[in-house]
Amino acid sequence: YPQGGNTTITYKNVAQYASGEVRNYPYPIFTVQQITNSDGAGLISSFTYDYQGGQYYFNNAFDRKFSGYNYITKTDSASNVTKTFYHTGEGTSSSTGQYSDNGFKIGKVYRVENYDNSSNTYKITINKWDHYDLGNSAGFVKLVRATELAYDGGSNHKDKSETYTYSDSNGYVTEKV
Repeated sequence: YPQGGNTTITYKNVAQYASGEVRNYPYPIFTVQQITNSDGAGLISSFTYDYQGGQYYFNNAFDRKFSGYNYITKTDSASNVTKTFYHTGEGTSSSTGQYSDNGFKIGKVYRVENYDNSSNTYKITINKWDHYDLGNSAGFVKLVRATELAYDGGSNHKDKSETYTYSDSNGYVTEKV
């Protein structure tokens, strides 16, 4: 930092979160709990993180791994909240827009919700991911639709959506609408 600022990152073992969730992972997992930025001129901002729905993906004895969290909540120093939902290879949740989850989609963001400091929704983004099985335990994961709902602080919103078509043989986008 040119003005003597710094960033402090605090980590936390997932076993220390008190959400009541059973977290029985075969190895310790440390997550970022808080990031604090200081610009060196007195301006300090921070972000805290909370992790929900940790998953351990088990397809077979040779295809198993920690596949992340169902969602992560990020809160900034002004109390604005961002919830990011991820595919973990386990299940489908039509209420949040998760579509046909599988091991190929692990780590793909399928929903992002943004709230102001009064818990008013101001944006929701929903991504629909699909996959094409390439054989030999390989898959091509593709974003087929991205929809954004922009709210006015109440229940009214304006929406926009983009759809994508791909060539399954080479992965190129062949059409965007």
